[in-house]
Amino acid sequence: MSAKVYQPLSNTQALKIIEKFFLYLLIISGAVLTAMPFVWMFLTAFKGSTDVISIPLRWFPTVWRFDNFGIIWNLIPFSRVYMNSIIVAVCQTLGVLLTSSLAAYAFARINFWGRDVMFLIYLGTIMIPEWVLIIPIFLIVKDLHWLNTYQGLIVPGLCSAMSTFLLRQFFRTVPKDYDEAAFMDGANRFQIFWKVILPLAKPALLTVGLLTFMGSWNTFLWPLIISSKVEMQTLPLALSRFVFFFGWTRVEWGALMGATLLSILPIIIIYALLQDYFIRGIALSGLK
Repeated sequence: MSAKVYQPLSNTQALKIIEKFFLYLLIISGAVLTAMPFVWMFLTAFKGSTDVISIPLRWFPTVWRFDNFGIIWNLIPFSRVYMNSIIVAVCQTLGVLLTSSLAAYAFARINFWGRDVMFLIYLGTIMIPEWVLIIPIFLIVKDLHWLNTYQGLIVPGLCSAMSTFLLRQFFRTVPKDYDEAAFMDGANRFQIFWKVILPLAKPALLTVGLLTFMGSWNTFLWPLIISSKVEMQTLPLALSRFVFFFGWTRVEWGALMGATLLSILPIIIIYALLQDYFIRGIALSGLK
């Protein structure tokens, strides 16, 4: 058998290999830096107080304390707070998907007088700072006697201009021949929206749903303003008040990190299951 002859790399090939090496090194470094806080949180959830504040830094606990996950239940109504976050996030996500998809369909597929101007005005509300709207919305909710209620937590977040924009961008990519064919078969506007457009828009809908769920799950300011009772608080608010109630020097950091770990599990699970749709939806809806 003849020996295999290896050709030396050309300068261009060597340069490409070096570029790929540094590119992969940069990506891996970014991934490690991004993952470090989550790794620290996970390990801290099993540490005692001495391990958390030890100097030099101690990554792994000397004794793995699994009881940290039970301490938080004795200090705050964690299960009720957790359920509040689930109810608020799910209801707001479904509401935003409904209102935004209907509005996006009208702005993208129906021709009516002043459509583009109306859409620009609606999209311009994104530039209004959240702080400007807090007091008017609070006064409205207060007059409706919705303080410390689920409807007070949910209803103000049922509309989203950004979600409408993303869905509109996707709906505009669907050929209008589908609408014309459906009209010829006797379908009305709502049937076209429900049976033709929405099934084609699953990636965009899942992207908007995931972004809305994450925003609702992590929101802090509005529950802080509207919820004075512990039973109606959401997770971010309950965890922050847990710190301020006991003071920084008396906080059970292991228990707090355990509660934080449990609080981000739904986001991690949902994103892990839907990441392919999420990436496709971002690419197709025009979000850069």
